[in-house]
Order: sequence, then structure tokens, then C-alpha cells
Amino acid sequence: MTTTLTLIARALPNTPILAIAFNKRIAEEMAQRLPSNATSKTLNAVGHRAWADQIRKRLVLNKDKAYEALEEKIDAMVSASVQFAEESPWPEEIEMYRDVYVQEDYPYTMD
Repeated sequence: MTTTLTLIARALPNTPILAIAFNKRIAEEMAQRLPSNATSKTLNAVGHRAWADQIRKRLVLNKDKAYEALEEKIDAMVSASVQFAEESPWPEEIEMYRDVYVQEDYPYTMD
């Protein structure tokens, strides 16, 4: 944090100041160093507050949203795979030995 921002906040003790930080760690450091007329927040926090004020209710963030979305996609893929396997016909027994290995001298292949 720059000394300039601290000096400005101290020079204007009756003026509320909002300092925007890039990340939470910097916002917390600024909160410790700036005088009481200055508030430090991340841009994300400011955006969430504006959004919550606009819709007139508190926002509840789902920290597991990405995990749940990925889990949903994986479950759908597994279900589709199981359905495909269950609906597919069994191969003829002879097909179990054909075209499985490319190695010409493999002992268990049939022509």
C-alpha cells in the first residue's frame, strides 16, 4: 500500500474513503493501516454488496458450485456409459479372439 493513500486519508478525516484492493490479503493489510474514515474492500466484495443491495437480499455463495457441477457432468457421463453398455448386444464368442492384438505371433489369436 502506498504512503500517499494513508496521507490522503489522514488529511481528510471527515471524508469517507473507499480503498479498493486486488485481493483479500491486501484489503486486510490496508484496513489495519488506514485511519477509521477509510474502508478497504476487494472489488469482488464491492460488487457482491452492490448486487445484494440491488436484489434486496443477502447473497449466499455456494463454495462447492464448481465441484457439484463437475460431479453432475461425471454422473451423467457414467450413466450414459452404463446405459450404452447395458443396451449393447454381446459379441459373438469368436469375436472375443479376433482383431484384439496386432502382434502377428501372439499365441491366442485366430485367423
